[in-house]
Parts: sequence; structure tokens; C-alpha cells
Amino acid sequence: MKRRFFLACSALLPASGHAQALPPLIGILRVGSQKGDQFADVFKRDMARLGWDDSKTYRTQIAFAQGDQNQLPGLAGELVKAGARVVVAFGNKGVAAAQGATKELPIVAMSDDLVAWGLVASMARPGGNTTGISVMSHELDSKRLEILHDIAPQARRVGVLFDEPFVRPGEIDQLKHAAENLKIELVLIGLQAPRDYASAMATLAGAKVDAVQFLASPMLHALRGRFIEEMNRLRLPAVHEWPETVEEGGLVSYGPRIELCYRHVAVLVNKVLKGAKPTDLPIEQPTTFVLAVNSAAARVIGLPLPEALLLRADVVVD
Repeated sequence: MKRRFFLACSALLPASGHAQALPPLIGILRVGSQKGDQFADVFKRDMARLGWDDSKTYRTQIAFAQGDQNQLPGLAGELVKAGARVVVAFGNKGVAAAQGATKELPIVAMSDDLVAWGLVASMARPGGNTTGISVMSHELDSKRLEILHDIAPQARRVGVLFDEPFVRPGEIDQLKHAAENLKIELVLIGLQAPRDYASAMATLAGAKVDAVQFLASPMLHALRGRFIEEMNRLRLPAVHEWPETVEEGGLVSYGPRIELCYRHVAVLVNKVLKGAKPTDLPIEQPTTFVLAVNSAAARVIGLPLPEALLLRADVVVD
């Protein structure tokens, strides 16, 4: 089968016939699709704030895997062949694919836990050619389940949708332990790729769950719009990873702002383009976590919001 991939380039070759040096190329490896992608505009904005001019002092080439993580190694190779000066990769599979494609080019990564996945040696001294952001998403899974319990205390059966390749052994066990303490029964529904969406939704509807938790995943995040619509249709309360998802119509979330994580990616790319070596750039982590609640979404599904939770929320969308 012919491998399909989609590339979005932010710059064209100069129209002038005179030979001139092209600005450095930044290769960006995304797990999701171009539709609904949040990174490109934020990256361009933050690079401008750092003094870079898109298409004049740098270029970007973005490869989208369309949620099919099996495409990532080939796409990473394409970015390297295109002459990228630095590769920006997302998700543990994306970072591993970039590392498989090059041992020399700098890689700026953003994933759940770069150390735990063995993608870097340590937080302080990543080693090799990779630095980046560990967003520690799965460390917050139990906290998100507690928040879902707070917002929907009547829920005793919770569907958990997760990206099977993105979950490490033991993380589901930790979530099960938290559920036992809350006297909640979990219904685990794993997805391998976006093509599993329909079957996952059918399983969820048949399981007669009272609420839903979406575990951290670049692939699941790319499907967030469809999930929000389905939760509204099924009138199910659901907890998400990023505050921005609540601002787009999701019910509740707890975690760092994804735009802030993207900003740190731009800062690291800036340092690498100016000559810093990834091995000398410690892995960064978010330090601010946001509880976001959407009261309009609650009204759509007929869920009364506890006043105590609204008072705790950092962001309330209405």
C-alpha cells in the first residue's frame, strides 16, 4: 500500500533567479491532522516574539500523520531529507520516530514524560540530540478523575478512553486505584488510531456509563471536536486534558495550557537555532495547572454545577 502523508509548508522558494541561501528549515512532526491543529499559529506568533520572521529568517515544513502513528517514522525521514535544521516532534511515538530518523540533527520534543519513556537520559542532562518539554499528562489522570467525581458525584460508572500506544504499563493501574478510592467502576476503551473512533463510541454507548474521562494523548486531542459533539449528544459529563478544550466546548479539564507548552517549544527552538546543543538544555516542565469549567456545556447536558467547584475554577466559560 502506498504510504500517504500530508505536508504543509509555510514558505516557498524565492522567486528571484539569483542564488541565495535559504533560511533554516524547521521540520515539525505532528500526530494529528491539519484540520483543527493548534500548533502552527501559536509557534509562528511566539517565534515572531523571539525575533524570527516566518519565511524570511526561518521556514517550516509540517508533516501530519492524520492520527496514524505508524506513519510517523516515514514522515520523520521525509523531514530530515528535506534539509531540516531542527526537528520538532510530539508524542512519545513522534519523538521516537524523529530519533530513529536522525542522530545528529537537534530534536525539540513535547510529550508526556520523556524520561519515563526512555527518550532522554534525565531531566537535567537529556543527552543525545533531544531536549524538550515533559508535560507529565498521565501524572494528572487520577486528579482529573477526582475532578470528574466532584462535578458529577452521581457518576458511578466512568468510561475511560485512552490511546493504547501512549499509555505506559502501570498508569492504568494507578487510575484504577484512584477509582477504587472513589467507589467508581471504570470501563476501559482503548484506541489505536482515529479509525477506531466509531467502534469506541459504540462501545461507550453500550456500556451505559455515567461519565467519561479522556486520557492524555496527541491522537485523542486531535479528535476533541468529535468527542465534544458526542458527549453532548449522549448527555455525558466528561473531563479533558487541556483548558483550551473547555474553551472550545468541553465540560471540564485540569492541566497546563497547551499554548504555554507550545511557547516553551518555540523558546527551545530559538536557542537551538542560535547554536545551543540539546544535551545542554534541560528538559522543561509546566508549573502552572488550570482548572477550567464550561457552564454553557453543563447546561447543554443538563448538569447542575456544584458551586464549590465553580469557586475553585481558574477559568469559567459561559
